[in-house]
Amino acid sequence: LLITGSLLVAVFGSFFVTTLEKVRKTTAGFRIFWITHIAGIFLSIPLLIIHGTMRGYPLTVYFIAGPVVLYAVDFCLRRFLVSKMKAEVMHLSAHEDGDERITQLIVRNRGFVYSPGQYAELKIPGLSRMEHHPFTIASPPNKAGDVEFFIKDAGKWTGALYELATRSHTGDNRYANGTPVIDWVQIRGPFGAPAQNYDLYDHIVVIGSGIGVTPLLSIWEHLAQNASPAEDGNISTSSIYDEDDASASSRHQLDAESERIILEESTLGHIDVVALKDLHLSSRRAHFAYYASILESMTVNMFLFCMFVFIETAAFCAWTFSRYSIRVQSIIQMASSGFGLSVFGSKVGLSLLAYRKRYAVSFVFLLEFALVCLDASALAVSIADYFHPERARSTTFWILGCLIIVQSTRIFYIFYSTARPPQQQPRRPRRRKSAKEGTPQFQSVAGIWVSRNYSAMSYAAPDLVASVRDLPPSFSLQLFATRDTESAVAETDPFRGCGSQHSLHAGRPDWERIFTEAIHRAHASNPHGEETVGVFFCGSPAIASTLQTVALQVTARHSHSTGGQCKCRIHVHKENF
Repeated sequence: LLITGSLLVAVFGSFFVTTLEKVRKTTAGFRIFWITHIAGIFLSIPLLIIHGTMRGYPLTVYFIAGPVVLYAVDFCLRRFLVSKMKAEVMHLSAHEDGDERITQLIVRNRGFVYSPGQYAELKIPGLSRMEHHPFTIASPPNKAGDVEFFIKDAGKWTGALYELATRSHTGDNRYANGTPVIDWVQIRGPFGAPAQNYDLYDHIVVIGSGIGVTPLLSIWEHLAQNASPAEDGNISTSSIYDEDDASASSRHQLDAESERIILEESTLGHIDVVALKDLHLSSRRAHFAYYASILESMTVNMFLFCMFVFIETAAFCAWTFSRYSIRVQSIIQMASSGFGLSVFGSKVGLSLLAYRKRYAVSFVFLLEFALVCLDASALAVSIADYFHPERARSTTFWILGCLIIVQSTRIFYIFYSTARPPQQQPRRPRRRKSAKEGTPQFQSVAGIWVSRNYSAMSYAAPDLVASVRDLPPSFSLQLFATRDTESAVAETDPFRGCGSQHSLHAGRPDWERIFTEAIHRAHASNPHGEETVGVFFCGSPAIASTLQTVALQVTARHSHSTGGQCKCRIHVHKENF
């Protein structure tokens, strides 16, 4: 035990050291991190089995069997189901604006099939033989098989790629005729992302901040290439309610409408705590929903999951090592079961008070009610074992095992609920198809790019500007240079003669105005039905939180101004980096 225990301490200690950001962020450090973890996993499993065997019981096998099976399944899926192929490097260049350094990489493989909004993983042998790095695809699908990436210098690996691109662009003597030393890369994927669900909506707003513009580039160029120039998709908003009347409504009334939307229409798998916190909660149901959303947060769920695993392990070891530890294990089980029962019992009670029948018939209620029943059963059995240790059985361990399974299912369900498109999709006739490749036509498409300066957009802005000249009025493109002045923007405005819906602005976007215009367009296209505006954002978490809050406020104001008759909604999908 001393030998295996010492070796395990060394292995897990190396895990901790190589996980530190200062070590992992460097190219050599990440390689050490990867090798240490892969080698350590295969070394630690036999050591744990030897170290954890007691009285002929291989305790470790019982606990690591599930994770090992999951890892094996994931490995097989990536190995056999995910495409991995070589791609020829067609273009490599560097773009710099101050401290903003971007690498443009275009590779070609006609067998690589992807959809706008997806991402892929790249391995460049000239930089590393083992590392795969994920990047969003910035180009639309094309017959040539070209796949374009814009990669920001944010670390050693991306910095090394930028240096290669710089030397290639300047014709360094280590390159023949400007051809880079990396003449091919390995590309793996494609992989899904929220932005690829853009075609579920008739009205979309695609937003990118900084290098997060890459999903916007792919989707915009794909739709622009297949748009019909003669089509007049402009939607009049003259029949929409008066904005002055809507803005004159009291904050109390708008918050009440926001509460109604959350309580009556939100997805019950995951309620945003931030959205509720930003409201002035006026009803008891809204307060119940707020407290329930705290208990359903991912932080609370992960804490409870880890606690149950730890306590079951401790109780199982106590039961195995000595039959005289029955009372000790019963106390541990009573504490954990009582705590879990109080948390999930409170969550079920608060959710029933807040959402009523909607919650009672939902899948999440089934999971949480099962957790309450299992916690209550474990508490009852552990109390019986404490007063009658001679009759103690292993029933509690089976109950705790079921608790872990159900809790894991609930955690995965929360991930699924936050990533999937909303359940309430608008009922609408089949979309018209364009003459080009049968691509669905949209009622409105808005693209928004936020960056510090217009010069920092130079790596992609020219192509975006060129694409708007022949687009129908249903397309609008807005660029925001947050640190440029009005005079500088007026001098460099690239959209002259392109239409008033395309513009370059100085300063930050007015998200409330942008979302209000989007929901106006949705309402005008179907005044007596329901339309949903899909917002797809890639960028910093702070902006994502703002977008979600503003989307709820604009939706509530629109619903209130139409007397609750209009069911137009705004749904925000986010990718943070």
